Amino acid sequence: MLGQRSILASCVALLGAQSALASPQPESPAVGPADGSTVVHASVIFHQPRLEEAETLLLEISNPQSDKFGQYLDRQALEELFAPSEESQRKVLEWLESAGIETKQARLRKASASIEFPATISQMEGLLKTEYQMSHDSRTGKRQLTSSAHIIPKGLEDHVHFVTVTAGAPVEPNKPNLKRRSQPSAVSPLALRDTHTPTDLRNCSLSWTPSCIRDLYGIPLGTEAAPNNSMGIFGYGDAYNQADLDNFWGKYVEFIPQGTAPTVNSINGATAPGPRVDGEQILDLQMAYPIVWPQEVVVFQTPYNNRGGIGNAFLDAVDAEYCTFDGGDDPVLDVTYPIFGGWQGPAMCGTYNVTNVVSISYAPDEKDLTPHYVQRQCTEWMKLALRGVTVLVASGDTGVQGGMGCMLGPGGVTSFSPLFPGSCPYVTAVGATQVDFNGSEAQEVAVYDPKHNFYSGGGFSNVNAQPAYQKEAVAKYFSAHDPKYPEGTYNKSGRAFPDVALLGANVTISDRMEIVVSGGTSAAAPLFGAMINRINDERLLAGKKPIGFLNQILYQHPEVFTDITVNNNPGCGTEGFQAAEGWDPVTGLGSPKFPALRDLLVNLP
Repeated sequence: MLGQRSILASCVALLGAQSALASPQPESPAVGPADGSTVVHASVIFHQPRLEEAETLLLEISNPQSDKFGQYLDRQALEELFAPSEESQRKVLEWLESAGIETKQARLRKASASIEFPATISQMEGLLKTEYQMSHDSRTGKRQLTSSAHIIPKGLEDHVHFVTVTAGAPVEPNKPNLKRRSQPSAVSPLALRDTHTPTDLRNCSLSWTPSCIRDLYGIPLGTEAAPNNSMGIFGYGDAYNQADLDNFWGKYVEFIPQGTAPTVNSINGATAPGPRVDGEQILDLQMAYPIVWPQEVVVFQTPYNNRGGIGNAFLDAVDAEYCTFDGGDDPVLDVTYPIFGGWQGPAMCGTYNVTNVVSISYAPDEKDLTPHYVQRQCTEWMKLALRGVTVLVASGDTGVQGGMGCMLGPGGVTSFSPLFPGSCPYVTAVGATQVDFNGSEAQEVAVYDPKHNFYSGGGFSNVNAQPAYQKEAVAKYFSAHDPKYPEGTYNKSGRAFPDVALLGANVTISDRMEIVVSGGTSAAAPLFGAMINRINDERLLAGKKPIGFLNQILYQHPEVFTDITVNNNPGCGTEGFQAAEGWDPVTGLGSPKFPALRDLLVNLP
């Protein structure tokens, strides 16, 4: 029974408060004027006016009712979509030439909408009407270029976003032609781990083993794996222990051979298997493997980032253009290389191919990132969606208050705190449920565990607008269940999440060679990801493409979900939101009926 102890060994992993509440960055005192003859690497970053067009295209190609359904973009088509206009390119080249910069060495990066080129500091000073100083960065011990604000000439403001200048070797010319943060913080689970071992592992109410989970959702065992369809899991600092995997296979998944392990794509020096940090990765793998088998699993292992940002190292590694898009990674929120005693760099760019499905169980508070950081990364999630990649993200485990607490809104109102990247409309956010028993009757409800402060995360983005695919469902919810909180408590017009919910309480895992029960939306996300990967297997074996971006399809077909209408997600001194008929900000559309979901998605073109 759920009245027994429900121990959460590892919930969705959230970044610590220190990563958001940083000490001031050390000043970089000037050394003196920069040598004008020094050659630097410069980039002109274009505005991307076609973002709205790209979003519209995504909604068309992910809409089963559209003639464009399933026509996801390859890299070349994606580059063409985001390439700056011919007029923008011409104006920028003329501008560079006016400052004496040789444009024959310039290089256009279409997908990142930038032009890179070598130039001397004197040329850049003339181009931008500024003066460069050489300064000393006391944090890294290195010299760096600084300048006053640069000036974009009249007539170019609508074409050029900004310009970056870094010391370094000149870029290679085009072959054919140009056409917080300082304080370290550990990833920590939201609930205490315990070594409680259920007295009867056959009793699913106490311990949801893989066979129990398959029975709950009607998932048959996999029999055939499609080529090139490994499931991707985002790894972040934490690592798995092979002995735990073998222990779990032997006890609960005997059809998986001993020694079975994921392929690890190491990013920027991160390694796995390795020391356990919070047990997150072992949870992800033990949720996913029993469902996707005999399919393979790939872990994209990134190093822990003590500055507050998340996701950019992975996105860089699977998309070379993202490394330079919008000027590159955030110098405050993202790790810079080299690191003393660590990865010497440069950061990996385009090293790995992305999998068709990626599950992410980590999330910082949206408020602890800049709006620019959120929007820039969200654009990249859209680009992956345009390529046909399905991204599942855990929605959070502390209700409406996010990972590090509530916000102070306008007029002193206590505001809810959404999590990112689940608050991006181009990923599928996954909430958590539990199963209550009344005798032999089981009812799936929103997870509600006051003892561990565990409630399904959900709410509304303060940065990203509400996408068209969910407006009707959200409006219907508020027409009957508006909580009537003070204005400023949440952003009613923001991207609403989660989209779906799955079992996230009392799941059985092996952790540090002990059988324990765990949970969190970080269990639910890889579980749903594994279901989608299984469905992709069938589509690929039938000669179809992976299903790709899910949200538009899911909101059109609520009948393939078990509607969750019980419990709420409290926080910030409120009851949060109430689960209700239809979509709600606690469990989304509900939990999937796998046979119905499978039939729907496999039979689409």
